[in-house]
Amino acid sequence: RMVQVSDVHRLVPDKLWPEILFVQVRARHRPQRARWTPDGDLLHLRFLDDVEGVAPGQAAVCYDGDVLLGGGIISGRLDGAAPRTVSVAALKFGLTA
Repeated sequence: RMVQVSDVHRLVPDKLWPEILFVQVRARHRPQRARWTPDGDLLHLRFLDDVEGVAPGQAAVCYDGDVLLGGGIISGRLDGAAPRTVSVAALKFGLTA
């Protein structure tokens, strides 16, 4: 599964992020391994293992072990034949279908 993350806040500079990091998308779920790719102000995350319940509007929080690197809001799924994306403004104002 691959997702796009917007409204990204970085606490650690990108150049210090490992190639594979841990991403938590739900408060009660374990962080999952993912490869990341910067795309301007966005991040693209490709999870290495199956992840359930990932949807636009959820937070994606990135860690290197127990070090918080940064995070943002999942604004789209980039997997499958028909990727779904939503603008951050639409998420904030509840304008999603």
